[in-house]
Amino acid sequence: MRRKTLPRTAAAISAVKRLRKDTEQPSTSGITDTDTGDKRTL
Repeated sequence: MRRKTLPRTAAAISAVKRLRKDTEQPSTSGITDTDTGDKRTL
């Protein structure tokens, strides 16, 4: 069971890293629009 969770965790980590990079970069995304949109206008 632990062997099956290893690849899944790795995929989850890479997904989180991808999302974090998207939030860090000033890109106009639907998800980051609400986060950076407010701070950008202010």
